Amino acid sequence: MGLPHAAWALAVSPPVIEQEIGSGESVTKKITLYNENVEPIIISWELRAIDKAKHNETGAPTILPPSEVVSAPLSWIELPKKPLTLSVGAHTELPITIRVPKGTEPGGYYGALLVGSQMSGKKGEVNIIGKTAIIILLTVRGNIKTEGVVKEFSLLPHEVSWLDHQPEGFVVRIENTGTVHFKPNGTVIVRSMVGTEDRLAINPAERSVLPAWTRRFEIPWSRNKTSAGIFGEWQRFGLGRYTANLAVQLGTHVVMQQISYWVIPWRTLLALVVLVAVIILAHKRHTSHK
Repeated sequence: MGLPHAAWALAVSPPVIEQEIGSGESVTKKITLYNENVEPIIISWELRAIDKAKHNETGAPTILPPSEVVSAPLSWIELPKKPLTLSVGAHTELPITIRVPKGTEPGGYYGALLVGSQMSGKKGEVNIIGKTAIIILLTVRGNIKTEGVVKEFSLLPHEVSWLDHQPEGFVVRIENTGTVHFKPNGTVIVRSMVGTEDRLAINPAERSVLPAWTRRFEIPWSRNKTSAGIFGEWQRFGLGRYTANLAVQLGTHVVMQQISYWVIPWRTLLALVVLVAVIILAHKRHTSHK
């Protein structure tokens, strides 16, 4: 089935429920559960709120402790009442129905669904295997604002005026200044003084930025770790001035920025100077002995 694997023997797909819906409308989504354990498991679930004020720039949300489900969008969600048992190697679909009340304000509404598994141990004991979180991203249609700003565009791992080899990539930090989440996408185009260029994709995994959040996106140029010293200069060779042009779609508009940097592989250049000097001296000695 191509489901993702989980170390604690319950595979869950998809990891994110994303839905655009109108006020007064309803929709049913399905979550696929697959038992990879060697024994039958009991699956349960619970809705949790996301802390809108607390987050880190990796985009991982902070899930709040259990509480009464009264706030949107958790109060709009209907799930089966009882846990289910899943036999070894079996899979099933968990329906999740979302009913948006009439008169709901347009915008983004977010929460999490925690799916847990457990199995019966000896003497009737219950062993909890683990839990996974499915993030719920809802957009209620209407007068919404989808926009953001680029707070930082710099070299990876850090911004300097010159390097001894090409950078390992770039960093883009994006803040969502709108009322709904969006997925930034675009490119970084690196051009040399002689006109050659490389194109790097931004956010190929299509990760979202929630309203009022800032998310950091790393754009690797090479997935191989760069060696130190002169070997790094050969591995990520560059020479001269380069410009990196960012063009990223943030909701309904495109933001463009540019940075420039110099690559001066001084160890390689010094080695070449020494080599040329040695060749010249050797040539002079050879001609002087004729």
